[in-house]
Amino acid sequence: MEWRVRTEAETALVAQQIAPLLKIGDVVALKGTLGTGKTTFTRALIRFLLKQAIEFSIKNTVMAM
Repeated sequence: MEWRVRTEAETALVAQQIAPLLKIGDVVALKGTLGTGKTTFTRALIRFLLKQAIEFSIKNTVMAM
């Protein structure tokens, strides 16, 4: 897959769209020169995945009570 984005907001949106598709063991390869948004993408992806994990954990804790 390949995406071309112009803003940090668009980069974060792509990360958010990809995150639910990822499974344990998947590899995401980022390609681009310095300043193209690889770190911005990675931060947004991690932020979204952590949010999902916390929500999952809270939901399961509440259900177990």
